[in-house]
Amino acid sequence: MDISFRGQANPGEVEKLLKDLIEIESINSFLPGATTGEDRIGSYVLEYLAGIGVKCSKHEVLPGRFNVVGFLPGRTRDGLCFETHMDTVSVANMQIDPFKAETREGNVYGRGSCDAKASLAAMMYAFKLLSQNEIQPATDIYVAAVVDEEHQYKGVTYLLRDGFRVRGAVVGEPTELKVVIACKGVVRWKLHTLGKAGHSSRVDGRNAIYDMSEVIECIKRELIPTYSNRTHPLLGSPTISVGVISGGTF
Repeated sequence: MDISFRGQANPGEVEKLLKDLIEIESINSFLPGATTGEDRIGSYVLEYLAGIGVKCSKHEVLPGRFNVVGFLPGRTRDGLCFETHMDTVSVANMQIDPFKAETREGNVYGRGSCDAKASLAAMMYAFKLLSQNEIQPATDIYVAAVVDEEHQYKGVTYLLRDGFRVRGAVVGEPTELKVVIACKGVVRWKLHTLGKAGHSSRVDGRNAIYDMSEVIECIKRELIPTYSNRTHPLLGSPTISVGVISGGTF
């Protein structure tokens, strides 16, 4: 069955929906500047889906932070899920008002505009068109708006551990509208070196920053060169990045 909404889709309505989502602060609770995490945006998504006749449910993953799953029944139970996340990164050092969404030269600006509230808005609006036209898809379809993508992926992990299973999934991420079929994973470490307090004029202290610099040099010298021997046909070699370093009192 060929489904086309070319004559029905209203770009202005999708843009308005995206701007509404941007203007709801949903910084990941682990990151600086967060207030309520995904609580407010989750409530917005839940109310929107329920309002257009989509059967939906909320699943608390962390205190005050819940996934929203919408469902439209199809002719088979195989299942296709459209998944994306509701949280964003921090707004630190942004040069524009992060929560005052605005359109310039055909682009919408604001925190989370592409990562990944544009995907979320498109999915929500597509479900609206399907629901209002009373179209039964070829298979069950789901929209899953999850929490905590920007930190520990606990939202999507919860879905899988809760027994959520489908035949296929489309994940909304900023890929410049290109189809991506492989993606690198991530492992994060926190490393600590311990020194011994002492006045800078004395020799009996131990500088933890110097020790950490040796750790970083070891990573560069011993670890990174080994990555060239490990490649993926689509993703290339692994990478490692020292993102933040802090220490000292003065």
